Amino acid sequence: MAATGAAEDAIIVLGQHIRLARLARGITAEHLAGSAGITRKNLAAIESGSAAVSIGNVFNVATIVGVPLVNGVMGARCASSAGCPAFPMLATAGKTRLSPPRRVLRNAVPA
Repeated sequence: MAATGAAEDAIIVLGQHIRLARLARGITAEHLAGSAGITRKNLAAIESGSAAVSIGNVFNVATIVGVPLVNGVMGARCASSAGCPAFPMLATAGKTRLSPPRRVLRNAVPA
């Protein structure tokens, strides 16, 4: 079953957050994959926002690099990515900037 548009957006943003958190902590992809018990290829799929990876592996990797899954990346929705709690790294990522989802969630309320 294919992911819906909103689910695809969430997967992409979560993958971006995971990658930025890994880089900010100076963790190599090989080290993180090994720590999570997954292949480097699987980690690349997670970081690129592939919907074909195990949600357990995604949550495990997010936890290892310190990406919040509640009241952070996954816990809020808003009408705009500017200052949105769902996209906290947009304003603070320095040279590396997360891109908002292809479709911005409109008229959504906090989860």
